Amino acid sequence: MKNLEWEDIQESINSFKEGAFAWIDFPWAQICGFKRNGDWLFSHPIKPMDWELLECARFFNESKEVAWTRDSQNDFQSRELNNDQTQDVIEYHQLILGTREKRISEHFVELVEDRGTRVVVPAHVVQTPLSIKNRLAMRIIYQVEYAPLGVAHFADCRFAGFVEVQK
Repeated sequence: MKNLEWEDIQESINSFKEGAFAWIDFPWAQICGFKRNGDWLFSHPIKPMDWELLECARFFNESKEVAWTRDSQNDFQSRELNNDQTQDVIEYHQLILGTREKRISEHFVELVEDRGTRVVVPAHVVQTPLSIKNRLAMRIIYQVEYAPLGVAHFADCRFAGFVEVQK
């Protein structure tokens, strides 16, 4: 699929319940969102024409991720990853840059790093004030597969939510 529109995405994500998250990459911005009262709230407005330049869109919760990424031919590929009880997994907490937060709207905060990096996340995922010792991380679930000789490798990964980590 060469072009992807919001309506195409909505068909695949309408099964997500309240509290699911979105992480969307455009060339000019990384936009986050979450589902609330049956609608998706985004940190920044997304215009219909923006979807033409979409790089990647991931919608996720604790147990599932639906994602669209471009392949080498610039076509969109979609995939769905679920909790698979038969597969080995490793959970990893990827630190999100930001040692303090600044509220930018009722529903979103901007995480700010001293060197200038800024990342916007849903406000409700920041439970206690951030600092150099209390950081926000993305929960990532890596699926592990084994080669015929038993050598393990990461087969795929999905986002699963946010967590605060203390250093």
